[in-house]
Formats: sequence, C-alpha cells, structure tokens
Amino acid sequence: MPLLVSLARRARLALACTPLVAATAALAAGTPLPDVSMLAGACSNCHRAGPATSSPASIPTLQGFSEEQLRQRLAAFRAGQVPDATVMPRLMRALGDDEIAALARWFAQGPAR
Repeated sequence: MPLLVSLARRARLALACTPLVAATAALAAGTPLPDVSMLAGACSNCHRAGPATSSPASIPTLQGFSEEQLRQRLAAFRAGQVPDATVMPRLMRALGDDEIAALARWFAQGPAR
C-alpha cells in the first residue's frame, strides 16, 4: 500500500475517533457525562448502524450483538486480550466498567439513534 494512502487512512481514523478521545478525557478528569449518547455517537463514527456490509470488513457493525457479547468484547479490548486490535484497546483503556456496560446496553437496544 502506498505510503500516502496509508497516512490518509490513519488521518481519517484519528479524526473519526476525536469525539471519543474528548469524551474519555472528560471521564478521566472526573467531568460527568450527561448520558451515554456522547460516547455512543463517537463509536458510530466508525461502527455504522445497519447490516455488516455497511462498514468496511475491518470495522464490524454493532447490530445484532447482545448486551453481554458487546460488554465482554469491550472489556477484552480494554484488557488487551484481542491480539489483532489496533485502535480499540487504546480507546477502551480510558473507560470504566460502568461506561463499558452503558455502551453495551446502548448498542444492544437497537440501531443507532
């Protein structure tokens, strides 16, 4: 893959993750979030709602997973237990159990709001 294409993809990913980074910084600073929609909205930048064909193969849709499946997967990212993951472990490290549970509940309830 040409270097320019690789850099462009990384730049798009960084821009897409900016809201999640800001939200996790607020959590780390002890600033309460109004609700989980702020974090969920950041997730939706990459994880589009809809069938699996709506996102690139490397970024799965969150539709169709149970709350427990999502919670376990997010916790596995945070613990560094997903060897092929790139960005998700970094993002999940800033979230606590309550935030991970809230995100899992949010996405298990249906398509993005």
